Amino acid sequence: MTKISEIFGGRSLSAEEFEAALAGSGYSLFGAEEKRALEKRLEEQKAEFESELTRSRVSAALKYELKRRGAHNVSLAAAAIGIDGFAGDEKDAEAFAEEKVEKFRREEPYMFADAKGSPVSTGASHGESAPDTDSMSDSEYYNYIKIN
Repeated sequence: MTKISEIFGGRSLSAEEFEAALAGSGYSLFGAEEKRALEKRLEEQKAEFESELTRSRVSAALKYELKRRGAHNVSLAAAAIGIDGFAGDEKDAEAFAEEKVEKFRREEPYMFADAKGSPVSTGASHGESAPDTDSMSDSEYYNYIKIN
C-alpha cells in the first residue's frame, strides 16, 4: 500500500500538481465517468454565465445610449427596445445599442428630449392667443366680431 507522503513527497501542491501526482500513483478522487460529467456540467455553466454576462453588458450599453440620447424614462425605453436579436460579442454591444436607439428615436420621438432638454414638438400650430375681448373698446369689439 502506497503512503500519502510517498505520493506527494510532503510538499504543498497546486490543484494541477495534486491531480497529476494522484493520477501518477494510480489513484483518483473521482471515477472517470464522474469526472467527465462534472467537467461537462462545469463547461455548460460557464457558457451560461458568459451568455448572461454578455446580455447584461448589452443591456447596460443600451441604457447608457438611451441616457446619452436624452430618453425621458431609460428603463421603460430599454424594456420597449429589448436586446432580442443581438448576435455577437461584447465588442458589438455598443454598435447594436446605437442602432437600436436611433431606430427607436425615429419611431417614438416623444420618448426623448431635444437638444435643449424640452420635449420634442408635437407639430401642432401655436399661433397667437385669442384677443382679450374684455379689454377692447366698443368699436374694437364690434370690428373683431364682424371680422370673425
